[in-house]
Amino acid sequence: MLVAVCVLHDLVIIPVYVFDPPENVPLKVLEWMTQLFWQADLIVGGFTGFYRQGTLILDLRKSAWQYLITWGTFDLGLVIMGWLFILLDLVEDDEGQADLIAWSRTLRAIRFLRFVRVLRWLKLRGVTEAFKELFHSNIAFFYYSLISAGLRLLILNHLLACCWWGVALMNPDENWARDSGFWDAPVLDQYLTSLNWSFAMLGVGLSSIRSTNTLEIAFFVIVAFRSLMTYATLVSSITSLTSQLSKIKEDETSEFRLLRSYMAYNNIGAELSHKILRFLQHQYHLRQEAKSAHANVPLLQLLSPTLRRELEFARNSGPMEKLDFINELLPTDDLQVLQVMQDLAVNAMTDLVAATKDVIFLCGRTADHAFLKINGPLSYFYSQEDEEKQLALTEESWVSEICLWANSVYQGDLVAEDVSSSLAEMRMEKTAFFGLLVLNNFIHTVLINK
Repeated sequence: MLVAVCVLHDLVIIPVYVFDPPENVPLKVLEWMTQLFWQADLIVGGFTGFYRQGTLILDLRKSAWQYLITWGTFDLGLVIMGWLFILLDLVEDDEGQADLIAWSRTLRAIRFLRFVRVLRWLKLRGVTEAFKELFHSNIAFFYYSLISAGLRLLILNHLLACCWWGVALMNPDENWARDSGFWDAPVLDQYLTSLNWSFAMLGVGLSSIRSTNTLEIAFFVIVAFRSLMTYATLVSSITSLTSQLSKIKEDETSEFRLLRSYMAYNNIGAELSHKILRFLQHQYHLRQEAKSAHANVPLLQLLSPTLRRELEFARNSGPMEKLDFINELLPTDDLQVLQVMQDLAVNAMTDLVAATKDVIFLCGRTADHAFLKINGPLSYFYSQEDEEKQLALTEESWVSEICLWANSVYQGDLVAEDVSSSLAEMRMEKTAFFGLLVLNNFIHTVLINK
């Protein structure tokens, strides 16, 4: 986020210097803050690992060399240039150093090098990718894409407006600014007039400005070609995004219309219909945001079998550790133990979603699953001395662990108190569980011997 803010500062504020705005404290503060940030970013970049062919490299020398041959040299040059211009500004403000002032004024001819810092917009691609990872909903992502397209258009027209004024500065005697009467106008009027011209070139609004020399005509032709390309790509991208948004809404409306027709045709009562509808609306949105354990993520099919096992283990390790037996085995670096745990997560664990007042099991039924609470309120009802009691399950709760190694029946009723209650069902062959017992005893024996 800081990179995005500093890049936007370079894109927006630095081109404004072409209008020679009056010195003010906010601009100076922003200049120093961004310069210090890029200095820190240069140092941190050399200590940051990188991926090579999908493998994470954390070696310090390799990381520093990778940064040097990619962004390092570029960032170093821009940081040095930034400090150079800050020093020049300090020299110009010192009225007692006449010779240095004369020298700094000589160097004003190379002030255009300041605009090289605008090339940092290349970093925005990585920033954009990082922001996209924050959106888990397709709708939110599409809205973000629309807003990003609008911001890109505004920034591009801002840069063109500054360039258009810079073209006028290259020929002070005869230019569009003198011809239009804006050469001696206030800075704000100069900028707004240039911005209006850049939008008019895109076909938005009108501008009475006309070119007066060959350089301006050449720039006019280049901008006209750019406007044609921008208009075509921008309209097509916005049209595509809006059509995808409409399709998502239409798909959702169609699915729930079909659901209502199904319940009406089968004479489902209003109360049950409402309950089913609200529950499915909640689950539908979770699926759209890939927050459901049953979400279909096609990319996961490309994972290697080992990585897929690690993924399933990481997803289920939290609920599994609620069992003291498994919690004693984790965390561990023993590959044998990890492989057994991964097999357990893949083959013995399933997800169960419960709606409000759903009955998970009733007393007296054969116990063939252990339940591990993930979220949502759950209540366990049982009898003790002919008295009905209710127990609220905590986040660390598990139910019916005994069924994993012995034949048993449930001794009470388990009921979900709210929608979206999630449970992890654990069911395994007893031979597999006895294998875990043997492994656990072996580990304890080795530890005791040591």
